[in-house]
Amino acid sequence: MLNRVIYNGVVYYKVADLAELFDVSVYKMRKAIKEKNIGEKLKGFGRMVFVSEENVALISVNCKTAVVKTDIKEVAADVFVEANDGHTKAGKQKTKKVKLPAKQKVEQAPEQKVEVETIVTEHEILTKTAQELTKQYANAGKLKLANEISYKHMGEGFVLANSTLKDIEPLRLAVAELENEFTKLNEVEMQI
Repeated sequence: MLNRVIYNGVVYYKVADLAELFDVSVYKMRKAIKEKNIGEKLKGFGRMVFVSEENVALISVNCKTAVVKTDIKEVAADVFVEANDGHTKAGKQKTKKVKLPAKQKVEQAPEQKVEVETIVTEHEILTKTAQELTKQYANAGKLKLANEISYKHMGEGFVLANSTLKDIEPLRLAVAELENEFTKLNEVEMQI
């Protein structure tokens, strides 16, 4: 079972619970979180490190990744407050119960959706392909062109080897364009 902490409206998980989810040691999980730089210390929780629910998908340990989602549903709850009506009789104050409607965020039953996806393998293949294409561009003396293509899709100064699972769509586009441009370069060289 994963223990969750809701802090400022964001769901966080402890490192030890994530280690249990991925079936690895706490040391290995801490190391993976430190490499990705996604751990956070929450005020009031001492030295404990937490990972937000969004960043859990970035963790890849032993070729496994997990997407965890907690459904939070708003429920109206009735709160009873004792109100003093101001009348006193023999030193005792009269109170009556007043019903005040209040909205609270109540966590729905802990239905967590944990999915291990094939996106990890696709991401690894795309990253390797991008690295190989970059080497081929460098050997052909066209590294500047490869950098321009990757910057166009991934952002200025981005290194394709450092891509994460969040970057999979732009990575697909970048690899496809790198392959097309490299094919065109080969055709031009063959004609010469």
